[in-house]
Parts: sequence; structure tokens; C-alpha cells
Amino acid sequence: PPFAGGIVRITGKTVYVLGAGASAHTGAPLLKDFLVKARMLYQSHSKLEKRDEFKRVFDRIDRLRAASYHVEFDIDNLEHVFSLAEMEKQILPNGGGTFAEDLRWVLLETLDRSRVRLARKQPQTDSTYHKFQSLIRETNEKRQKICLGDPGCFAPDVVVSFNYDVRLDNSIWQQWKEPYYGFNDKEKCHLSALTLLKLHGSTNWAICKGPLCESKETASRIQVLQPLPFPVFPGRPAEHPVDVPEDDFTMVTRAMAMTPCRQCGQADLRPVVIPPTWSKIVQNPDLAKVWAAAVNAVKDAFQIVVVGYSLPQTDTFFQYLLTLGLSENPVLNRIVVVNRDGSDEIKARYARVLSRSHRQQGRLVFIRSPFNEFVEQKMEQVGSELDLPTDWFS
Repeated sequence: PPFAGGIVRITGKTVYVLGAGASAHTGAPLLKDFLVKARMLYQSHSKLEKRDEFKRVFDRIDRLRAASYHVEFDIDNLEHVFSLAEMEKQILPNGGGTFAEDLRWVLLETLDRSRVRLARKQPQTDSTYHKFQSLIRETNEKRQKICLGDPGCFAPDVVVSFNYDVRLDNSIWQQWKEPYYGFNDKEKCHLSALTLLKLHGSTNWAICKGPLCESKETASRIQVLQPLPFPVFPGRPAEHPVDVPEDDFTMVTRAMAMTPCRQCGQADLRPVVIPPTWSKIVQNPDLAKVWAAAVNAVKDAFQIVVVGYSLPQTDTFFQYLLTLGLSENPVLNRIVVVNRDGSDEIKARYARVLSRSHRQQGRLVFIRSPFNEFVEQKMEQVGSELDLPTDWFS
């Protein structure tokens, strides 16, 4: 019951918003050090699929360094460089698109080169993500019992992610099969499948660029690939071709590159991702459905838990998402910001975006913690109880 043992239990829905900090424990780079790690990869890895693209990108970045003498511009910040490339593409449509496209492939292959442990030719599920989704499922089951069968009372928790990588996806497929991504058929997903809304796309979402598909209306339809570091074909075991202890999680450069389109049969699938820029144009109608689903999730959220997201000033889309969703939300109780960076700068960013009343009434809470520590020690209590220990707050 909601008031058992003197502790108020949460019966309303939690929306978890995951930023890059929620992938850091897997070795995935953050935006601030992404290009540094990409350059290290370029200098140390001789078998990159997109080596020419890496070379062109870093040659161009090194030439741009001269501008930083005159203008305050962080040339090592991926978001800043992507925004510059995107602006160049719009201003110089006949000659400015190469840098943006090359940078996109550097982003994707750098993500592809994160390592994954293998056992008996199968990728090992990340323990933090496994517990994260297990706690969501357990909390949902408890809340469903509290609602005593009232369908209008219970709404399952939702995960909204800004990340492209598929480590969480892989964990969900291992436990629940395919998650509900917001554009795929919910009826075909497992009944208790987790809703995972990836606003910037994913390295296991693809559209076909083959000539037969490009000429059809179905060209914009996203095809979902099972998130594994090797291609999966009917009638063939879904396993790594070699029994090795670890390998790169090459979702795009190997698995997607070798997977034929379900419509035309050609191996010309391309990943669906929106680069981290100030100009996030959602052109694909399926991606528009994902954003709409995220807005709807916020509309009846009892609480929003933002993990590993520093709220960069250039990312106004998150602010729009909150504005559209919360403008129709009569039940929001609190917003919890979980970040390993507990600096005043991070707090000030959220304070500028969110209403002053949230902070004054104690409904904006900051917890200084990395994602894996939050999942292990604090997530269960945050997801189910109104009264949180004040010594958690930074």
C-alpha cells in the first residue's frame, strides 16, 4: 500500500532521461573528450574502416586551430565542431557537406570501437544496465499491484536517451527481447518490454539507401537490427564468428554493413543518427514519432530523473521537450538530476531552465553520483519513495 510502514510509495510514472554520462562506465567517450579519443584511435588503429574520413576530419580540425587564436572556440568539443560543420553545410551547400559527413562517420566508428567482453561467442550483458532495467521492471510490477487492477492508475516507466550506443539495447534484448522504440510495432514487442526512446537515433537503426528503396515511400522507414557486434541472419547461429575473449562492438561498420535490407535485399543500410549540433532537424517521420512519444511520456510523469546529462547551452531541444510535455502535466512532483559533476555550473544551468518554484519547494533535487553508483545504491529508492535522504543531495 502507498503508506505502508510510514513511507510514502510512488504510484506515478518515472521518466528516466539518459545523457552521455550514463554510458561512460562502458568506456563510451563523453562529448568533451570524444574527439581526443577519436584522434587516439586514428593514430593507434591501422584497420579503421573509415580511415580516410578520420584523416580529413583531423586535418581540417588542425587547420581550424588558427581561428581559436582570434575567437573563443573549443575545437576539441565534438558538439561545437559538428555545429560548425553543419553551419558550413547550410551556407555552402555545394562544397561544405564533406566535413559534416566525414565527422559523422568518425562519430560512428569511434562508438563502434568500444570493447565488449565475449563468452562462448556471445557478448556479455553490461551489469549496470542489467540492474537498471531489472529495477525498472520490479518497480513497475510493485506499482501495478498498488493500483489494484485499475488501468487508469498505472503507467509504466519510460527511458528517454540521448545516446547512440546499443549497450543498454543489448541488455534489454537479452532480458525482454526488442524494446519499444516509439516507432516500431508495440503489439509485436514483449508485453512487458521497456520503452526506450532514443531521441538522437541509434547505431542499430537503419534505413536503406539502395536505389530500389530510395524510389519508394518506404525509404524513410527505420529497420531495427538486433544490437550485436556481428550480423544476424535467419538460419544461422547468432554468435561471434571467432571464440575470442573480447572484440569491438562494431554495430555499424560490421553488423550493419553486412546485413541486407528486408525490403530490397541489398546490403546498403545506413545508420539513423542526428549529430550533436545546434540544428537537430528531425526529417525522418519515424524519428518524429520518437520525439512525440517522449513529449507524451513527460505529460503524465510523476517525476523526471535526468542522469549523466550536463544540459549544454547549445542543446535547446531538451528544453523544448520539457516545455511541450510539462505544459500539460498536472502531476509532476519532482525533477532529480543525477550527475557525477556536482558543480555550481551544472546546477545553474538547470536552475535557468526550470522554474524557480521547483527549487524553492524542494522539487529540484541534485544527486552527485556516477550512473553505476546511482543504479547500485540509490535508484530503487528514487524510483519508489517520495522522501529521499538529504545527505544524498550535493
